[in-house]
Amino acid sequence: MNLLLDVGNSRIKCAISNESDNLVPLNVSINHRDGFNAENCWLNIRQCLEVNQLGLPSIIGISCVRPSVTEALVDSAKCYFEAELHIAKTQKYHKQLINSYAVPDTMGVDRWLAMLAATRGGEQAAMVIDCGTAMTIDLVASGGQHLGGYIVAGLENQLSALLSNTERVFAGDNLTDTLVTPGQNTQACVLNGLYAQAIAFIEQQIQFALSQGITETWFTGGNAQKLIQPIKMRSLYPEMALNHNDLLIFEGLLTSLQEDRKKI
Repeated sequence: MNLLLDVGNSRIKCAISNESDNLVPLNVSINHRDGFNAENCWLNIRQCLEVNQLGLPSIIGISCVRPSVTEALVDSAKCYFEAELHIAKTQKYHKQLINSYAVPDTMGVDRWLAMLAATRGGEQAAMVIDCGTAMTIDLVASGGQHLGGYIVAGLENQLSALLSNTERVFAGDNLTDTLVTPGQNTQACVLNGLYAQAIAFIEQQIQFALSQGITETWFTGGNAQKLIQPIKMRSLYPEMALNHNDLLIFEGLLTSLQEDRKKI
């Protein structure tokens, strides 16, 4: 069994894969925005595996965007698991997928893995949108060439920045209702404005992607569902297939792990 960790900027999500490479998310989510304890992380994961009688992994794959967290996880893993560790890294290319970065390891590995999964190693043109703490957009053309991408603040960070830098603008932290109509009170103006801004940005990139022959978009990340639904309802670009897959980074991580094993 493989244990897979997706370590983002604020949360750690986990999944396992069996011999048939079927991915199963684990019901464990570790928030490390305000500090990280590697021992507690591994203990929570091990307890989840034991409670659900899932067994213990022989291989652990880690996708991590924070080097200090990666180091802490590697240093303490052996205290909880007797497993081979695989730390995913951003590459210059994988099969047909070609990274546009001159220095590949300056790209967050989560972006690389999401592209790897969405394009099936560069075989399929796609746009990938990760709606997390940061919202990232990457475009891969037919033939596997990464055209580049964007990184902007995610919805929660935009809301936090707005509220902390203005005196008479207020809103709750409830981002569950996705509305883009003009607000009629301050909270609605703030929240609807955030959604309208994000959706307009995404639709602009959909238009550009279509001009590059890209007809498939993959959404992932915590706010993916909140953003994909209104875009589908507006249906401004029906020729673009809109897909939602919360396991996209895990799929890319599993591919990376498998390729690494082949080299042994």
